[in-house]
Amino acid sequence: MKNEDTLVWTPKQVVEKFISAFNSMDKNLLDQIWASPCVFMVGNQTNVFERYSHAVDFNNILESGWKYTKINWIEDRYKSEDICLLRFNFSRVSKEEEELNNYTVSHLLRMFGDKWKISALIMDETSGMSGVASR
Repeated sequence: MKNEDTLVWTPKQVVEKFISAFNSMDKNLLDQIWASPCVFMVGNQTNVFERYSHAVDFNNILESGWKYTKINWIEDRYKSEDICLLRFNFSRVSKEEEELNNYTVSHLLRMFGDKWKISALIMDETSGMSGVASR
């Protein structure tokens, strides 16, 4: 399924759409939002996955009691015509509406044709985050 709306998304909107697709566990849309291959740099480890859907394990995330993810804040760090670096903080929230985890990450987005796509996740924490790029 191709979503023509991505033609007009700003980098911040791409990240917001990513979180929405993540909350819906929509692997097809996640694969459209992320570039292929996609890179996860967590601490001093780098993992490359052919598709985002290969990097995420929703069963593992659901086992933690996760209900949804919400963005707490988002900021531009760098932007040119074809590259954007965004830093943002998000929380994973439980079925009981309690915060399970809180992460601050950066996403590197690149322009592919006339669409912004997420190419990489950068995270300082060496512990990483459960269910994403953890296998």
